[in-house]
Amino acid sequence: MFRHIKHLILSLISLAFILTFSSCSGKNVKIEWVLIGDVPASMKIDVDIRKENRTIQEKSFTIGKTKSIQLKENETISGLEHDSSLCVMIKHEKYSDVMEIYVYPSWNYIEKDDSYAIAPVGMDVYYYMESFDDTVGRNILLISKDNVIEKKAVSNKLDGNIDDLLDSVDYDFAYYINDEQPLAMPYNGYIIKSKNYGNYVFLSTLWGQYSFTP
Repeated sequence: MFRHIKHLILSLISLAFILTFSSCSGKNVKIEWVLIGDVPASMKIDVDIRKENRTIQEKSFTIGKTKSIQLKENETISGLEHDSSLCVMIKHEKYSDVMEIYVYPSWNYIEKDDSYAIAPVGMDVYYYMESFDDTVGRNILLISKDNVIEKKAVSNKLDGNIDDLLDSVDYDFAYYINDEQPLAMPYNGYIIKSKNYGNYVFLSTLWGQYSFTP
């Protein structure tokens, strides 16, 4: 009888140890780098690891080389700091084992009378510009499959998902955004399809310069 109780106690202790060790070790999240354009692979990105709105740890990632990170339950990455010539965006679903980190150039476009020219990045992306349309009084998004975007792009009404619209057209197009904050000046960005999540990711050179919580 006592021997059975002893074995039971030892089993419970072992189970508690395993559960404690598992919870402490956290989840290994694979980092998949998506480097767009001319991005130096030796630079570092400093990040904060947060839990319940407080920073608990700081880490540095080497662009293109850091392969994974340990995250415990309810931990997220925020507070990005990086070279100002680059923009960074993180995409990570809460329970996913893959974290995508997009690194891309900062503002780099030339405005002409009838178009915008964005520096090409040499990969399969959509290019976009967001600007304020004075005639309508709303912000407008201009999208193109190449790096020259016509200002008089065909206007589309966005009835459903933007992903469906991107999959269905192969010409320059535009749609208005319900945004009460008019832009002081245009900015450019890129749209790329996520390999792990399947949806399109908008990479803004306006917001990609600042820290954020994914």
